[in-house]
Amino acid sequence: VLRQMPQRHGPDTFFNFTGRHGSAIALPPLAKWPYQSGFTFNSWFRMDPLNTMNVDRERPYLYCFRTSRGVGYSAHFVGSCLIVTALKAKGKGFQHCVKYDFQPRKWYMVTIVHIYNRWRNSELKCYVNGKLVSFGDMAWHVNTSDTFDKCFLGSSETADADRVFCGQMGAVYVFGEVLSAHQVSAIYQLGPGYMNQFRFESESDLLLSETHKKCLYDGKLSSCIVFTYNPKATDAQLCLESSPRGNPSFFVHSPHALMLAVSTAS
Repeated sequence: VLRQMPQRHGPDTFFNFTGRHGSAIALPPLAKWPYQSGFTFNSWFRMDPLNTMNVDRERPYLYCFRTSRGVGYSAHFVGSCLIVTALKAKGKGFQHCVKYDFQPRKWYMVTIVHIYNRWRNSELKCYVNGKLVSFGDMAWHVNTSDTFDKCFLGSSETADADRVFCGQMGAVYVFGEVLSAHQVSAIYQLGPGYMNQFRFESESDLLLSETHKKCLYDGKLSSCIVFTYNPKATDAQLCLESSPRGNPSFFVHSPHALMLAVSTAS
């Protein structure tokens, strides 16, 4: 039993998703999505299926950022593969399959980079544990003026039992920039317990190379955090948005999220 404890190779504190109907972290509406050069999703996670996954039926979602018309972005698992989706219109879009053998009860850092190119196909890059494992063209450029009001961590917008994540997650970051391979590798060096804002070199007692320090603390990562949620910044069911105070807000109103049948543990 102790060998299976989430803390063994993961963060000391984490979000715990039950995998039951309605279990999710519900984000408040975003007025717009970051549309400059692209955006990056980054988090540590550990799948902990309730029982043997029914691959034909279960599609646990890592995240879902969509409008009420179904336009937007998501990533979900089919078996051990991760499917990244961009929908330009309901039912019309692009899917990229990340053929990586994600094992249950093992911590991974996943980084999904959407790159917008004006004159040619947009691109997608997926990193696991700081290394590029999958990439491809992404023909669909999602562009809408609608509010992104169906945004969830650990669930699809329906939050039914076959579409919710079962397991643990560490801090979740969305950056409003395309992160480079060097930046992704440097974030991985910080480990699964990192939950800060990439502002102070002195915050980590890890022995980081000068190259990694420069990547992490030159101000670029910190200033492009669109939102970040972590299990240490919670108040009852409220999950406090924790990006630097000076960063522009993309939210319609308050940026804080709601934990629905999701707990934190340490």
